[in-house]
Amino acid sequence: TLNFAHNTSFTDIMWKNRLMVNFSGMNPHDGQTLHFRVVEQGTGTEVFRTETNVSPEFSISAPGIEAGKSYDVDFYSDHNSNGMYDAPPADHAWRLELKNVMGDTTLNFVHNTSFTDIQMTTGIVDDIKHDSRIYPNPATDVVKIEFEVDMENVEIVMFDLTGKTHLTHYRTNNRVIELNVSSVPPGIYFVRTAGKDFMYTHRLVKQ
Repeated sequence: TLNFAHNTSFTDIMWKNRLMVNFSGMNPHDGQTLHFRVVEQGTGTEVFRTETNVSPEFSISAPGIEAGKSYDVDFYSDHNSNGMYDAPPADHAWRLELKNVMGDTTLNFVHNTSFTDIQMTTGIVDDIKHDSRIYPNPATDVVKIEFEVDMENVEIVMFDLTGKTHLTHYRTNNRVIELNVSSVPPGIYFVRTAGKDFMYTHRLVKQ
C-alpha cells in the first residue's frame, strides 16, 4: 500500500513514444542483415539502434522518440556481406525523416533504389571498450553492467533484434548494476544504458 499526500515536491516526467517502421518489397535483400538506427536531428544523439535479418515484409519497433522532436531514421542492408557499412551502391542505404513527433508513430517503407549515404558506423560497444562492460556474456540469470565510475540516473533497456523491449530498469548512483534476465527467452539481445551525457549499447546472448 502506498500513501500519497499532496506536496510541492514536483518531478519533471518526460514521456517517450514508440516508432514502428513497416518494411515491404524487400525481396532483393531477403536473408541479408539490415542495420537500423534513429538519430535526433540537430543534436545527432542516437536514441535507438538494432539489426535484423531481412525478409520480404517485416517491422521494427523503436522506443525512445519524444514529442516535439525530429529524427532521422537511417537503415542499410549489408548488400556486399562484408559485415560493415559501405556507401551506396556497395550497400543499399536509406533515410526517412520524422518531423515534429506527436506521439507513437508508424512509418511505411517500400523498397526502392533512391539510396542515401547515411555514413553509419557499427556503434555497438564490445567488451574491450573501457567505458562500460557487461558480464557474464552469454548469460543465464543475472548480468552485471559495470562502469568506470558511479553513474547517475541510468536507464537500462533490453530489446531484441526486432526492437521489442523485454526489460526496462532504472538505477541512480551506481557503478555496477545487476539486471535479472532469467525471465527473458533465450536469444540475441541488445542492452542499452543511457544517461544525461552518455549512451552505450551492448550485444548480449541469453542462454
